[in-house]
Formats: sequence, C-alpha cells, structure tokens
Amino acid sequence: MAQLDNNTSITNTTTPKGSHLSEKERAQIEILHKEGYSNRAIARKFNRNRLNSGRRGKYLLMKDFIKELDNLLLGRYDSFKYAPYGALKKLKPKFKDLDLPCVTTIYNWINKGITETNPIDLVKKPKLRPRKVKQETQKRCFGKSIDERPVEANLRSEIGHFEIDTIQGKKMATDKVILVLTDRKSRYNIVKVINSKTSQDVNKAILELKAEYGSKLFKTITADNGSEFSELNKVHSEVYYAHPYSP
Repeated sequence: MAQLDNNTSITNTTTPKGSHLSEKERAQIEILHKEGYSNRAIARKFNRNRLNSGRRGKYLLMKDFIKELDNLLLGRYDSFKYAPYGALKKLKPKFKDLDLPCVTTIYNWINKGITETNPIDLVKKPKLRPRKVKQETQKRCFGKSIDERPVEANLRSEIGHFEIDTIQGKKMATDKVILVLTDRKSRYNIVKVINSKTSQDVNKAILELKAEYGSKLFKTITADNGSEFSELNKVHSEVYYAHPYSP
C-alpha cells in the first residue's frame, strides 16, 4: 500500500494495457476526487496515463496515396515534376474513395518529412514580377489660377464671365465635339460644334465667337485643365483655370 496525502492510500498495481478499472480502484478514485485531486494526478497515482493517446495522423492511412504523390512530385513517370496542386488533382480520380488532404496539408507533410519528397525537390513557383506603381505626376495649371479670378466673376455680379467646357459623344478621333460657354450670371449658353477636341479647334471656335458676338462680351473665361484648353491664353488674355483634378 502506498500512503498518500490527507491519509489517503491506494494500491500500486500493474494493470494490463486496455483493461478496465476494478471496483476497488473506482472507490479509491472517488475518494481522491473528494480530496481535491485532479484527473491527471489520479492517473499518475494509478499509472494509467495515456501517453500515446490522441488522433492518429491522416497520413498513416494513406500510404498508397503518399507513394503515388511522391512519384508525381519527383517526376518518376515521365521526368515531369508536378506541383502539389497538380499532383492532387491528378490523383483524385484514382483515390476517389479516400478523404484526401488539401494542398496546404500536403505542403505540411513535405515540410515535416512525412513524404519522401523534400521541400528542395518541389517545382519552384514562378516569381511574379513586382507590380509597377504608377507615379502620379502633379497635373500643372495651364495659366492663371481660378483663385486670381476677378471678384465680379466670383460673385456673378455682371455678364461676360464665362465657363467653358466640351461635350463629346462616342470617343472616336473623327467625332465632332460640342463646345459650350456658359455665362456665370445669366446662365446663357453659347453652343458651337467643332471638328475635334483639340486646342487648335477650340481656339479657332473662340476667335469665330468673338467675331460674331464682339470681343467685349467675353470678359473672362474659366476652364478646367483639359489639354483642349491648354492654349486658350493665345486667343484671350483673361483665362483662368480650375484647380488641377477639379471639374
């Protein structure tokens, strides 16, 4: 008999593997539980620790599968080495009755040495070229900023301060474009069809409108930073541009 703490004793016996507890052992376990012993401590007292317990590895039931997997990964059939994903896909029809592992599990098996294939034997993954990050250049203003525009234009206090833009339908090089000038005070629109969305055709249209309506009507013209308005200051002195990337 072996004496325990709190005056509790048990019989240290050698128990055959897989045998059940005796009635005497059950009674002793109940006493130890009442005295506050943990299950693990009680198991040690009775020499009943489950040292080899736990879930068996899936690979232990798949020796044939692993053998075929190694053959494909190592290129033993036709000198063509499969990657784990390709090998798994090829073997699925042959081992359709098995609960096959996923690609991640196969990589884990390889890293742990469960397979004959070593990590160094695997087909190297092609390195993807790093994606080029497009450097966004600061779009410059073609002329005087909208911040310099006369107060009269900002307050819409008089006629003659126009905003200019183009309207394009199908974006074809041969399509005509509509040029629109809108007076900020009256909201009156002047619309003219031009041959293309180029600075040359825009400037030509401005000169024609000045001849038709008179130069004095156009006090200021405000445009965005589209390339079609990049040379407006060649045909009009008071041209102002919106902030870059602003409509």
